[in-house]
Amino acid sequence: MIDDKVKDAINGLNAEHYVNTSEVCRIGGQPLYLWDVMKAALVRKLNVFLAGETGEGKTQLEKDILGLFANEGMFILGRNDLDIRELFRKISGEKLKLLREGKLDSDAVKEVTENLGYHLFVVDEQTRCIPAVQNQLFNMYDGYVELDGKLYVIGDGYCVGVSSGNIGNGKYVGTSAQDRALLDRMHVLVDVDNADFSPNPVDFMQILARNDGPRVKDAAGRQNKAQEVIQTYQALNDTKIPFEHYIAALYLRFGLDYLESTSHHSKRHAKNIWPNIPKLSDAEKGGDATLIFPVSTRAALTYLELAKGLRAVAEAKGATDIDETQLFLDSFRIAGAYSGILNIDRVNKDPNYEGNLYTALGAINEGIKTELDTNVDNAFSALTKAQKGTLDEKTLDNFKGRWSFMRQILTYTNKQNQTPEEAVKTAIGKGE
Repeated sequence: MIDDKVKDAINGLNAEHYVNTSEVCRIGGQPLYLWDVMKAALVRKLNVFLAGETGEGKTQLEKDILGLFANEGMFILGRNDLDIRELFRKISGEKLKLLREGKLDSDAVKEVTENLGYHLFVVDEQTRCIPAVQNQLFNMYDGYVELDGKLYVIGDGYCVGVSSGNIGNGKYVGTSAQDRALLDRMHVLVDVDNADFSPNPVDFMQILARNDGPRVKDAAGRQNKAQEVIQTYQALNDTKIPFEHYIAALYLRFGLDYLESTSHHSKRHAKNIWPNIPKLSDAEKGGDATLIFPVSTRAALTYLELAKGLRAVAEAKGATDIDETQLFLDSFRIAGAYSGILNIDRVNKDPNYEGNLYTALGAINEGIKTELDTNVDNAFSALTKAQKGTLDEKTLDNFKGRWSFMRQILTYTNKQNQTPEEAVKTAIGKGE
């Protein structure tokens, strides 16, 4: 449970203009909204990509997030000729004088700017940038920039990127699309005008009642919440991740990879032809074998972090008796739907999903929840045996098919004498 200081800090992160009370998920009896997801991302230092059609609130969200930092961040309009490095350079008047006096080489006239101290970088319409520019942006979001062969740290250890782009027919559009590798680095991707997340009729009525025009409103930024966000991030670093979350992350990485009918039993082995893999059984063709690809190690770590942030936001609102497995799967649904792991063609053709990626991932999560609820306790008991050096073949035989990955973890734990928590944490960290 979070302490009162963290609770007050989280509850103090309010949107100045953005209005949306559509429930994204419910944790410990408390409804969480899209702004709550933004807060969870900020206090876990996760990059955010806001997808959606024009005029549905992406830029307003960006402006309100910038307002939390007293507008002391960088707001950039995406374009192909954007040179990120030049945003951190300036002409030095003193050096320019020396140049004119012939006492300095022209290459030494520029120096780094105070922009290196910013904690937040917002890029509106990021999909208008070509991939080469987007890669520069991701370096900046991750907290560093390369200038003249030297790496400079940005934000003194806390740096977050928030960006936006338009979508159509399930794909990002603009000057350039974002491939799965780039999407992976954005951490949390949200379709802001999806029916599950967009403002409800009451919200819309309140927006209309303001009658202040269609323009995006700049946040006044009267209070700088940057240090409170950073301190909350640091405080939550010490929060223990539940065993259920680790096992769930392993299942998304390895359990979802398993195929029964193929020679190598792996989607990743057939990644060049997935989802059109030959020799699949009819049950696999109609199941999630051709619907969802296993998540990356980076994505699994993202879901762990977002779940930690969502729990803190929910507890700040008064949440109790949290279902940890469901919390992790809510994190997965929010951040994973648009991460590129779903087979868009199947989602669009299946009448149960109607092209809605969140609906599809929600249905997949129901099956995953059953798997986890059935096997998490067995996994913990087996790891406890392994840690004590009493692992036997009978215990190993309990883990087959999609749970075969546990056999390697159990064997490793038996040798290393690790606790169950240490064992699964090691496995996630190594991506094994």
